[in-house]
Amino acid sequence: MEKLVQLISSTLRISEPIDSHTPLISSGIIDSFDVVALLAIFESHYGVVIEPEEIDVERFDTPSQMLSHIDAARG
Repeated sequence: MEKLVQLISSTLRISEPIDSHTPLISSGIIDSFDVVALLAIFESHYGVVIEPEEIDVERFDTPSQMLSHIDAARG
């Protein structure tokens, strides 16, 4: 989990501290352009393709939710 949080922070240049339960989308820390960047990073780093229509605040807001989605996509 820490690796994912660090990847998100460094990729998106988030200056404030975040953890696995930090709401990123609903809090406005990241926007739709950042989500697109994350999807590309998840594909290259984790080898999963997550379609933009799969993304919503209820299932993809925190790093913990993102990791669950990545793990599910990996099978």
